[in-house]
Amino acid sequence: MELALAIKMDVSIERLLPVLGNIATKLKTFFEHKQYGPDLLHIFIGVILTHPDSSRLHPVRKPSFRKLMKYRSLTNEKVEMRNVFQYDVKPDYESSRKLNSLDAGRVLCQLLLDSTARIEARRASFPDFDLQRFTEDLRTCLRT
Repeated sequence: MELALAIKMDVSIERLLPVLGNIATKLKTFFEHKQYGPDLLHIFIGVILTHPDSSRLHPVRKPSFRKLMKYRSLTNEKVEMRNVFQYDVKPDYESSRKLNSLDAGRVLCQLLLDSTARIEARRASFPDFDLQRFTEDLRTCLRT
């Protein structure tokens, strides 16, 4: 299973980037050898930490599931991924801006745990995915 974060953030709160980077690394490492069924192999979560004035530039996308996703890498190689689910979370900008690193990490971890409701809502698209075990593992990963 691949679980990755895509982070979009304003320069004004760039000081939180190490916290987000640590969480992203922890998720990638923890989940890279786990399997929860063949129906869902990749989960990409966009974390949008931008000022509300830039919401048209960085909108929260609707969750999407693709059986096959094709794109070109930065090195212009063709890449194909199967069974990909993507969605975005957007922490409150003003609240996040005021948090220290420790609190920001806690808030983001809770937001990620709560966001599994988006996966649950699209469950019919990937019925052979063990969401309960995935959620338990996500909780374990984020609490350590």
